[in-house]
Amino acid sequence: SVHFHGSTQHNHSAATPQNRPPLLSRLYPDLYWAYAQPWPAHAPFRSLRWHHHNLTHFQSQHSSAPFPPQHTLQTPINPETVPPHVKNNIMVAMLGSVNQTVIRFVGWVLTKAWRFIFSPHGIHVHNMDKLESQIAKYFKDRNVALVFVPTHRSHIDYLLLSYCLFSRGTINVPYIAAGDNLAIPFIGSLLRHSGAFFIRRSRPVTQNTNETNSAVSTVYRSLLRQYVISLLADHQPLEFFIEGGRTRDGAIHPPKTGLLSFVVDSVLQGHVSDALIVPVSISYERVLESGEMVAYQLGAAKQKETFWTVIRAVFHGFWNMNAVRVDVSFGDPISVLSDVDQIKLSQIVSNEYSLSRAAAFPHSPSVDSFAVSSGELENRVSVIAARIHAAMFENIYLPVSSFVAHVMLTLPFDQEYSVDLVVRAVVIVSEIVREAGCLVSSFLDVGARAVLECLQMFVDMGVLEMRSKTHARVRENAENILHLRYYQSTLLQCFERRTGRIHIPIDVVM
Repeated sequence: SVHFHGSTQHNHSAATPQNRPPLLSRLYPDLYWAYAQPWPAHAPFRSLRWHHHNLTHFQSQHSSAPFPPQHTLQTPINPETVPPHVKNNIMVAMLGSVNQTVIRFVGWVLTKAWRFIFSPHGIHVHNMDKLESQIAKYFKDRNVALVFVPTHRSHIDYLLLSYCLFSRGTINVPYIAAGDNLAIPFIGSLLRHSGAFFIRRSRPVTQNTNETNSAVSTVYRSLLRQYVISLLADHQPLEFFIEGGRTRDGAIHPPKTGLLSFVVDSVLQGHVSDALIVPVSISYERVLESGEMVAYQLGAAKQKETFWTVIRAVFHGFWNMNAVRVDVSFGDPISVLSDVDQIKLSQIVSNEYSLSRAAAFPHSPSVDSFAVSSGELENRVSVIAARIHAAMFENIYLPVSSFVAHVMLTLPFDQEYSVDLVVRAVVIVSEIVREAGCLVSSFLDVGARAVLECLQMFVDMGVLEMRSKTHARVRENAENILHLRYYQSTLLQCFERRTGRIHIPIDVVM
């Protein structure tokens, strides 16, 4: 179900009497595949298991860890006011514990799930060969860290990138920074043993004074920084979502630089000789949580994730997400040291995405200890964040659903339109977008069938209504309009960044 575009590797030869697969592979091919997948030879898999002695070591090192200078805070903070058991609780809740057997089990389960959800279109992976050749020269230096930074539309993103790397078998499955809202019974444990480590999405609150709360926040950030640096120094690939949470309006949002600053800091402090940051653009024809995101835009309260809400979401996905296509596109790696030094900050960091010191580095735990100036760190992080953000647009494959949504939003709502007209309009818009330099999903190459499938998808979602499968119209209400805009937004963003225009004309005879 995974198609590596342009790849010449991993083509399995047909079985012959001399090359007959084992009996297990014939009886249970998916299970055999998952448990026979080799780990990358160039970077042997090492499980970081954080037991009691690791926690004790972390605590002993914590007393010498850098903290924010007091003049940057409204009130003086003494991190020593945080009791040792609170530090232990922070670390136990945060740290990951990868288990090779669990990863293989999850790989087998996901093979079954993806085949159901993404069949017959599958998962299309772009530029993997190019990425491997680009990072090969850097891995001659074993002290180079590898960081993946994907776009974030769905909880599936956590699993999808790891599954693609596991299927390829050349790069280790990364450690993933996940929100602590996913640290729920059973599901959280499964994610933790598959590479996730959980970070707080909001400021921690204790039952003590405000000073203690601030001290806990300071200690938490310092421990998180040390843990990220320890993963990178141990040659473990890292993955985090620079947009923060999942996008609620379908757009790619400006970067948040908390974890990125730790990665840059690890290089500037000499913990690793360099870090390669790989932007990854993921696009779906249909997003599992699009209805949930639209409800949030209309003012619905966010529901707390529980075991049962996850199970319901999984069943909802199985029943409603079949015949969906996804494109995973890897961008060129960004070197923290060499690439950034060749870029003029004024050409990369626009006023729109330039990150202020206060916003990007609130209570930075290492301002006093940098061998380089804090200004140099901020400049580098701002440059890299802007480059990652730009690369996400450059490498994303625009799905057919975004073109259908744009056409239906551009045409007057008070009429119904023939499928033939919608197809012609989608083709016109796609040609304009391609000429502007944007990438378009190859699913559009099948023409009318792709457009008809997307129209039917919106009908199933209740956004459109169709008469005799020949004419379609929008069910005009706020929720449906927001649904279409959710899918249209990335198309308009990409077009605007390429051309400076926000309107894509549709010149079609009615």
